[in-house]
Parts: sequence; C-alpha cells; structure tokens
Amino acid sequence: MHPSDRAVFRLPFSAVAFPVLLFIITTPLATALPILNLLFVLPVLALVYVLLTRTIADAHTLKVYTLLGRRTIAWADLDGFEFSGPRWAIAVTLDSKRIRLPMIRPRDLPALAAVSGGRLSLGVPPAAEEPDGPGEPGGPMESGGPGQTGESGGSVKPGGSVKPGGS
Repeated sequence: MHPSDRAVFRLPFSAVAFPVLLFIITTPLATALPILNLLFVLPVLALVYVLLTRTIADAHTLKVYTLLGRRTIAWADLDGFEFSGPRWAIAVTLDSKRIRLPMIRPRDLPALAAVSGGRLSLGVPPAAEEPDGPGEPGGPMESGGPGQTGESGGSVKPGGSVKPGGS
C-alpha cells in the first residue's frame, strides 16, 4: 500500500506542547506534598491522547484510535457521516451505531473521499447560473441560494451526496 492510498487524520505534532506545558505548570504543586504527585498523571494522559488519537482511512476501512481502544469500520458497513457544525464527524453504521471519528472535520471530506476507493461521493454542487442582468434574483449577489451550505450541520452518505441539515 502506497502512502497516498490512505489518509491519516491526527493532531499536529506541535500539540505535544500542551502536555509539556501542563507538566511544567503541575510540577510546583505536585512536589508540595507527596500525595499530590498523582497530579503528574494529567500531563501523561494528555501526552498519550495527543500521540494516540487519530483516524486512518484507506480504500477498505476506517480505523479509529482513541484512549479507550481501536475500532475498525469497513466502508461496506457504513451508512453515512453526521456533522454538527465544525466538530468531528460521527460515523453511522448500517446497524445505527454512532462512532465518533477523531480529527475528521467537514473540511476533510475531500481527502476522505479520495482514499475511499469511490465508496464516498461528495456529489457535484449545482452550477451557479449567471444572471442576465445586474441585480436579477438568483444571481451571485443573492444569499441563501441553492448549493450554499454553512457549517451548521448535515450528513453525508457513501455513494450519495452531501445533505445539509440532515441527521
């Protein structure tokens, strides 16, 4: 498998700065009393979270890695994706299980569709019609026309098209 045959969605390596800063901030408090040494668990958990949490997509499966374990979802078992604004995607399986996909946001759909092996189609947005004259209704100056979707939510079905506002 070539690296271009899969997509890895994870936090950038610069996110390791958060656990390091948390360790520095925790050290004076944790060393004040022996029982407070347990506070060092927080930066360790934060570091494990940053390094482990990810979603890997290839032509056959989606692999989800979290602190609580690993899940593999075959594209054939996937009914669609749900989005609530710019938050992480939720995969909905054919048996209606909802699985959060860490680090996959609406802006990542083109990359996900590219590695899905044709199983995820984003559809073709409707072509914007050019108005015959300035100020004609339906022209590019009018807001809220067809094909315009915000990040207020929506769903995507494999082999289908983006359905804004659905669940």
